[in-house]
Amino acid sequence: MLTEGISTVNTLKNATDLITDKDMELLRIKPVSKHPDDWYLCYVLVDRKTTYDTYVTWIYNDTTKEFNWGHYLSDLDDAIEDFDNR
Repeated sequence: MLTEGISTVNTLKNATDLITDKDMELLRIKPVSKHPDDWYLCYVLVDRKTTYDTYVTWIYNDTTKEFNWGHYLSDLDDAIEDFDNR
């Protein structure tokens, strides 16, 4: 898993735990912004281990423990590009 400048350890741990509980794999994670008020938001790239649109990039909100604004893709290279461009 690749991480980039996560604001808090709890945000990373909580996102990882929620994804693992759903039998998915967290591939990458990064903060939405460098602003201190956004400490609870991060982008994640996840392998959903499904046959259709296997990969997804979401915004994870640590205050609500929810994943939102998903971009669903079937190709890993496209998913990495989407993640990098978010």
